[in-house]
Amino acid sequence: MKKPQILGFALLALLLAACGGATTAAPEAEAIEPIVEEGPATPITSKLATCSAVSSIDLTDEESLFPEVTSEDWIHGPEDATVTIVEYGDFQ
Repeated sequence: MKKPQILGFALLALLLAACGGATTAAPEAEAIEPIVEEGPATPITSKLATCSAVSSIDLTDEESLFPEVTSEDWIHGPEDATVTIVEYGDFQ
């Protein structure tokens, strides 16, 4: 019984040793001097930006998929409400 335990501990120790990463020293960065080329200065010319609003919604008159609200529809609340929620359901 001791041999499987010793073998198990040895394999566990080997696994833990293999998973441990070796530390490496970071390479020293060499100081790099920036290369600056001096030349004649050119004036910056820019045009004024223009802005135009474009609608991403097609506002053409299309036939609605849902029927219009009529006086025969069941309502709850005032008829001149700011927000109206229409619920369609199948009561079977």
